[in-house]
Amino acid sequence: MLVVGVGLVARPATAVVGDLNADGKVDLQDFFLLADNFGREGAPEVCEDPDTSGDDGGTGPILDAIGDSTTLALASFNIRIFSTGSRDDTELPLIADRLQRYDLIAIQEVRDTEVVDRVLAVLAERGLDYEAIVSEPVGRRTTERYAFMWRPDLWG
Repeated sequence: MLVVGVGLVARPATAVVGDLNADGKVDLQDFFLLADNFGREGAPEVCEDPDTSGDDGGTGPILDAIGDSTTLALASFNIRIFSTGSRDDTELPLIADRLQRYDLIAIQEVRDTEVVDRVLAVLAERGLDYEAIVSEPVGRRTTERYAFMWRPDLWG
């Protein structure tokens, strides 16, 4: 069963559909508000006793099995048409906000290597050290690449 939570907010008649932060435009900030909250329903569960065996504060059985000392945050993103031509300097910090939460990241739909270098520079400006590798282009008409980013202090 698919459960989708819907919240209703009164907006003036001139509001733009999809403008979740009510700034008058639908942009990446609205997308990230949706993405960060997608599928949420009510308040998150909080562990009453984090020292209870088999309970790691709501992170699930996988982390119970591997333990906190080896916990890595992994992510995979399909960033639509992720290229220098389609992402300006106002969008890259928003994307970096999401990427910096993870230790190992796979990104699909990368169109050029320059955009990966640019997002690495945004992360470096924040004092965050990431490295990346980008695949050769694949595809017939429109070529895409795959990128992997990681924190070298964890992966060596």
